[in-house]
Amino acid sequence: MFGEAIRSLRLEHGLTQERLSDGICSASSLSKIENGSQVPSRQTFRLLMERLGEPGYTYAHFQTETEYLFYLALSEFMENVERGITEELDETLLRMQKSMKKDDAVMRQAYEMARTLWYHLCGIDGSGYAQRCMSVFFIRREGSRLPDDLPRMALDEIEMWVVNNIAAGMLWQDRKAQALTMFFHLYQRARRMPAAILGIGKMRGILCNNLALCLLGMGRYPEAERYCDIGLSGARYEGGVFLEMRLLSLKAEIAKAGGRLRLYREQEHLLRAIESMFPHFLRSDVPVEGYRPERTILIL
Repeated sequence: MFGEAIRSLRLEHGLTQERLSDGICSASSLSKIENGSQVPSRQTFRLLMERLGEPGYTYAHFQTETEYLFYLALSEFMENVERGITEELDETLLRMQKSMKKDDAVMRQAYEMARTLWYHLCGIDGSGYAQRCMSVFFIRREGSRLPDDLPRMALDEIEMWVVNNIAAGMLWQDRKAQALTMFFHLYQRARRMPAAILGIGKMRGILCNNLALCLLGMGRYPEAERYCDIGLSGARYEGGVFLEMRLLSLKAEIAKAGGRLRLYREQEHLLRAIESMFPHFLRSDVPVEGYRPERTILIL
């Protein structure tokens, strides 16, 4: 339904796929959206509709009740993971499963990624996490290993989420160089996405956190601090208190590891000030001594 409407309006306005998608998504992604093999994110859909002069069309116009319930449950799942609320994740997953259309590959990939993440949070065999996420990636792709041209592939937001988790799994296996390359490709991709997309600042902040964590583990402290600062610049406007505290905490760890004790104390003071403003936000993992790869952020 999304694709039919977008294609009809695009042809009505005499636009090519390249012109319509410019600065919003890749032309190949738009082609997939139009032929029904890819579902646009809410942000991509909104920007396409605005360019087509039809801002009155909302995402809900083209969602069935089943789709609405599925993506609502996925959104709640991501929010609870971010907040560390794991008690209700199994119930949220069950709601996703019940509302998932079995022939919809995008829904199936999102559900399988959420289930894989839930297994990890429950402590079920974390050693094979990267490989399990790889299997999820190939639900919608041919092959069994990530291609060399991954940086040039058109990835939607669900696939970017999956690749972020593959990289996290590699980091946990001490494959830092491979993880760093994948996080960097994702960050570069997010940096090219239009600033008008809702949540893009948060996505960039999360990827900066993961890049900085990886660089900390490699002893590359100046680069790690730089990515923390880049992430904080976006997180303060869009990422929320949780992400900002994660980045500030990580910056403190980097400063301490690099022997910059004055900066470390400044970051600690700032973290305590934020805690006093938001006493209901727990800071159970701050401060942390040294490098802990499990602090990778697994949502996007």
